[in-house]
Amino acid sequence: DHLAVVAAYNSWAKIREKGSGAGWEWCSANYVSEQALEAIAKSRADFAQALGELGFVDPQYVRHVQRNRTPVPPSNDVFKLVDPNSHNAGVVKAVICAGFYPSVLRVQNAPAKYVMTEQGAVEKDGSASSVKVFQRQIGRVFLHPSSVNFNVTRYESTWLVYSELVQTGKVFVRDVTMVSAYALLLFGGEVKVEHTEGVLTVDQWVRFKAPAKIAVLVRELRGQVDKLLVEKTEKPELELYQCPAVEAMLKLLKSDGF
Repeated sequence: DHLAVVAAYNSWAKIREKGSGAGWEWCSANYVSEQALEAIAKSRADFAQALGELGFVDPQYVRHVQRNRTPVPPSNDVFKLVDPNSHNAGVVKAVICAGFYPSVLRVQNAPAKYVMTEQGAVEKDGSASSVKVFQRQIGRVFLHPSSVNFNVTRYESTWLVYSELVQTGKVFVRDVTMVSAYALLLFGGEVKVEHTEGVLTVDQWVRFKAPAKIAVLVRELRGQVDKLLVEKTEKPELELYQCPAVEAMLKLLKSDGF
């Protein structure tokens, strides 16, 4: 859902370059609030200015964001001054995970069912209603019908982050995004290794099976990432792109460990 908002904003911003009328027509055709998109554009400019004043981004980047609704293209030198990974979905979803944690949901996919064909057994398509979602304190919750994930029948990762819970007849969840194991391990809560069980836990709720050696390596990488983030906040001018821990982190987030 969060990436869908990004895609909608980027499409509108590009169309808006043709004129305000073109932007209004696009919003009308796609049932999107232009007022909400304008608010996003203003928030982008405000955030960029705040980051610039703190020394985290170059003034040239701040000026671009304040003058343009459209994102900086990857080929632009200004883009390279900020983050060449901002167009990578795996990295962006890890940032979303860091921002919304501990608003996490656990997904229980329905057991796979198979049908026999001339080519052999083939997995049968499931139904979205057979997928169950759980929140740590509340228990079972339900995706809001407005979510782009409402009709998903199976999730590759069984963890989602969300923006909001809404109580009506049921507890519904708005704005959910599937996140990888490494996003949670690197940007979630406290990571512990249960050596005897071969399990990594995040805040004693999110659990992942892992050989003890891998679990320890992930925990140590998390410690290095946390240390670097503290150093970056204390020294905004610090460049981290060449740090081995950052390179390892990005590789995991981009490939999901494969």
